[in-house]
Amino acid sequence: MAFCTLSLLFGDQVTPSVAVRQGQTSERPALEWLKDLGDAGAVERQAAHAWLVRNLGPDHWVALVEAAGSPSYAARRGLARVLADHPRHFSLAARLTALQDPVLAEVGDWALQESALAWNPNLAETSLGVEDFPTAWLAEGGRKDLLEVNPSRPKPGGLSVALGFLNQYGAAPVALVLDPRSDPRRRLVPPVGDQGKPLHGSWDMLLISLVRKHKVTLEVVGWRPKSVDLKEVESIASPGAFIRIKNRGETGSRHGAELLARWVHGATQDSDSLRRITCANALAQVGWPAALTWLGQEWSLGNDGYFEAICIGAAHGHLSPALLDSEGTLRMLQQGGLKVNGAGARAPEPLLLAARALRVFPDVLSDGGSLGDVLLQDWPKDDPRAQWLRYSAFSGRFRAHPGISVQALECVNSQAAPALRRAALAALVSAGGKNVGELKQVASMLSGLDANGVEAWVRDLELLGVCPGSDADFQALREHESFAGRFAFWWFLVGKRAEAAAVVTGLVGTEGSLQSLVFSLEKPLARGRRAEVLSWVESLRQMHPEHGRRLALRLSLTDPAGAFRQLEQILGQSEPDAESLMDLAYLAPMNVVGARARSALIGALAVRPVPAGLGAALEQTQFNLRSSGAFLQAELFEADLRRKAIPASHPLTDRLLNDAWARRPHGNRAPARALLGSQEALAPH
Repeated sequence: MAFCTLSLLFGDQVTPSVAVRQGQTSERPALEWLKDLGDAGAVERQAAHAWLVRNLGPDHWVALVEAAGSPSYAARRGLARVLADHPRHFSLAARLTALQDPVLAEVGDWALQESALAWNPNLAETSLGVEDFPTAWLAEGGRKDLLEVNPSRPKPGGLSVALGFLNQYGAAPVALVLDPRSDPRRRLVPPVGDQGKPLHGSWDMLLISLVRKHKVTLEVVGWRPKSVDLKEVESIASPGAFIRIKNRGETGSRHGAELLARWVHGATQDSDSLRRITCANALAQVGWPAALTWLGQEWSLGNDGYFEAICIGAAHGHLSPALLDSEGTLRMLQQGGLKVNGAGARAPEPLLLAARALRVFPDVLSDGGSLGDVLLQDWPKDDPRAQWLRYSAFSGRFRAHPGISVQALECVNSQAAPALRRAALAALVSAGGKNVGELKQVASMLSGLDANGVEAWVRDLELLGVCPGSDADFQALREHESFAGRFAFWWFLVGKRAEAAAVVTGLVGTEGSLQSLVFSLEKPLARGRRAEVLSWVESLRQMHPEHGRRLALRLSLTDPAGAFRQLEQILGQSEPDAESLMDLAYLAPMNVVGARARSALIGALAVRPVPAGLGAALEQTQFNLRSSGAFLQAELFEADLRRKAIPASHPLTDRLLNDAWARRPHGNRAPARALLGSQEALAPH
C-alpha cells in the first residue's frame, strides 16, 4: 500500500529499481542500463548488472564501447564484472582487448582476468619459479619411463614434440604449456612417427632435462599449496594450474590471470597469424572453459585459424562444446581432410590434428546423434585421407560402431596404402571383429612403421586371432630382423609354435640376439601381459636354456632362488665374460643378491687387463638402480666407482667421470616398467 502511494505521489518518475519490480525492463535501452553501472545507487547498479548479464549481446556493441570509454572508473569496472560473469560475454571482452584505444582494451582485460580468477582463484598468485617446484607433483620414487623422442630434432620438432609426448603420455599432474613468446617455430604439434633415440626418466626429470638442453626455463602458474603438507591430495588436484615453459631472462613476472588475458589478446590479433595461432594453442592446453567455448564458437563461425587450437585442446581432454554436435563433427572431418598447401608447410598436418581430437569424442554427441553414424555418413570412397581419418576415429574405442566392420575388413584385404590398411585394422579391432579369416599381404602393412607402430599393429592382429595367411608373408616378416623377436612371440600366442621356434633358433648366436628378444617383450610386459610373457620365456628356456635364463633376468622375471643360483655361478668363474658381467648388472638392484653383485662389479675394476664389457655393465648397473628407485644404492655405487677409478688412473676413468654416463642404458634398450610414446600411423600419400 505504501508503495502504491509513493507511485501516485511521484507520478511518472519511476526509478530503475521500481521499474525492475514492475516488469518494465524491456522498455529501457541497453545504454541506460550501462550508465547505471557507475552513477546510480547500489540497488540500481545491482539491477543493471543483473539485466546486462542476462541480455547483453553483440547487438549492443556500440553502446558497450561507449560505456567502456566512460570517465567513471566505477562504471568501467562494473562493465568488466558484467562481461566476466557469463561465458557468453567472453567474445565481447576479447573484442575489447583487441581495440587500439588503451582505455577500452583495459576494460576487456579486466573482464578476462576476473573470468579467469572465477575459474581458478589461484591464478591471482605470483608464479613459482623452478626452485619452488611443488614437491607434491614429483614422480614417485622408482617410476621411470622411456620417452622415444629426440630433443635435438629439427624444428618444428625438438622441444615442442617432446612436450607433446610428455603431455600425452608422461602422467604429469598439470599441462605443460609452451609460451607463445618463445620461438614461434617451436610450435606444439602432435607427436608423429619415430622421433629418434629414447630418453629415460620420470616426467619431471625429462622436463628438467629438456628445459636445460633448449636453454629455456619454467614456472608454475595458478597453484598454491593449501597446507604445509605438500603431499595432500587437495594440493595436487588444482584445476587451472599449469607449467609454463618460457624464454630465459624474461622480465616482468605476471600472475596467471594477467598471463591468460595476454594470450587472449594475442589470439585476437589479425596482424600476426602465427602469434594468433600459438596464443590460441596455449589457451586450449590450459583448459580454460570460457576460452575453449570462445575458440570453438569462432571456429564454427568460419575462423579456421583456431582449428589447430581446438584440436590440441581436445587431444588433452579439453573439448570445446562447438565440436560435440553432429554439425561440428562433420566440419571437423571436412577440415581435417584438407591437404596442407605450400604456404602452410610449417603447420601441423590437419589430418593428424583432427585424428587425435576425434579419438576422444564421446560416442553420443550433444545433440543426441551417434558419433558412429556421423562418421559413416557419406563415406568418402575415393578419398583415402578422409577414409583414414574416419578409421582413426573409430580405433581405440571400447565399443566402436558395428557398421564399420564390413568396410574395414574390405580395406584391410585391399591394395590400399599400408597406413590406410593399418587404420582399418585398428577400427576392425575396436568394432569387435571376430572370425575375419585369413588376411592378405599382411607383411606389406609394415611399411613406414617404427617399433611403437609395429607393437600396436601386432597387438591388433593378436586381438583378432589371425596370423599371416601365406608362406610368403611368413618369410617377409622374418626378414625384418629388428622385429623378428616380437613376431615370434606373436606366432607363439596364436599357436604357430613351429614358426616361432624357427625364428628364435635363427636369432640365437647372432650379435645382439638377446637384446633383440628383450626389446621385443618390454612393451607387452609393460602393458600387463606378464602371464603370456612368462609362458613364452619358459618355452624359450626349454629350447635354449642359456638364452631363456638371461632373458628372464633382463625382464625381471627371475625369482630370488634363481637369482641366487645365477650369482653363485657367475662368482665361480675365474674370468667372467661380457654377458656374465651384464648379468651382474641386472642382479644388482635385487634385494637378496644385489649387494654381492655390486661388490663383484666394483672388484672387477682391479682386474688387468680390463674385462671386456665391464664399462657397459657398470653403466647398465647404475641405470638399473635408478630405474628401480634404489637411489641411495645408486649414489653409493657411483661413489665407490669413482674412488676405485680415479686414484689408479683406471682406463675407464674418463668414461665414468662423464656426468651423462649413468643415464645411458646398454644398447639404447632399457627394461623400463612403463614405456612412453606411441606411433601415430602415417597418413597415406
